Amino acid sequence: MLDKDLNGVNIDRTYGNFPVREEDHNRRTTTVGLEFGGNLGAYTAWSAFAQYGSVTNDFVQGNVPRRSHWLAARDVIDVNGQPVCRDAAARAAGCVPLNIFSTAAPSRALLDYVLADRNERRENTQLLAGAQINGSAFELPAGALQFAAGLEYRKDTLKNTDDPLAKSGELTYGGGPGKRSELDVESDVAEVFGELMVPLLADTIFAQRLDLELAYRYSDYSTVGGTNAWKTGLLWEPVDGFAVRGVRSRSVRTPNSGELYEPIFTSTTAGSINDPCMVGSYDVSALRAANCLASGVPEPITDPKIGPHITTGGNPDLNPETSDSLTVGFVWQPAFLENFDLTVDFWDIKIED
Repeated sequence: MLDKDLNGVNIDRTYGNFPVREEDHNRRTTTVGLEFGGNLGAYTAWSAFAQYGSVTNDFVQGNVPRRSHWLAARDVIDVNGQPVCRDAAARAAGCVPLNIFSTAAPSRALLDYVLADRNERRENTQLLAGAQINGSAFELPAGALQFAAGLEYRKDTLKNTDDPLAKSGELTYGGGPGKRSELDVESDVAEVFGELMVPLLADTIFAQRLDLELAYRYSDYSTVGGTNAWKTGLLWEPVDGFAVRGVRSRSVRTPNSGELYEPIFTSTTAGSINDPCMVGSYDVSALRAANCLASGVPEPITDPKIGPHITTGGNPDLNPETSDSLTVGFVWQPAFLENFDLTVDFWDIKIED
């Protein structure tokens, strides 16, 4: 290489002669629950429930390269006509040289040295309990006012135990140091809710049926505090077989345990950047070049080769996501067309945070 003014050469290859990585999962699921209820008079019913469940997953990711062993094994020198690992400490620890030019099946000794298994264990538990009452409160001119109300409680736990070699960064696949790592967290929520169905009109000249629906739920999370969800709906049936409906509602989604607590992980693997104004794309057409110029890119962007490093992980400061929805539509079920239904709906949903 010296006569070509080279002091090194890059070699890329895939190791198809090595065993493929594989995962073996051993899952155990247990659920036990109890529900009971009864009547309070002729028009009201009550119920209560409790449930506990657990899921345990022991899984092994096999044939994962060990970073330090892999690097030591492929850094080979000649000693007395024999290939050996360059690093003396690695040789003393049993380093087996790896021939990067060979596609032959590797020896058992080499596989045992450069590959390892990643062992993880994930445990989830959930406790649920609640009670509710529902029925008809009293009669209105257009019908009975119907209601439902209740309380609910939920507690979730998540525990993840990772492989010590993975936590140290020694195992090069499956996330690297801290990607899944150790987790031992719990959260709970207590909720109260109520619903009303109010008949406003029935069998009148203006409405065969006009119903108002109201619902509200307050949730107190140990992670993000209190949230409010609600719904207001109206159903109007001016004539038999044709009904117009509309619903205005607020929904809430709170972050899960992974989104809150997953350890921060900074990737050291170069990503890729795709920009229409990069070399190779800039001159695809005159329009492309003109658009790039108008965007403030007068010359093609040189491919940086090394892409961005990406940081991922949980954020304990996340707030709940909220959405406000408006739904309007109608249902047509004409008597003169047997088994015919026509439904038309319009949704408008705005999501925040």
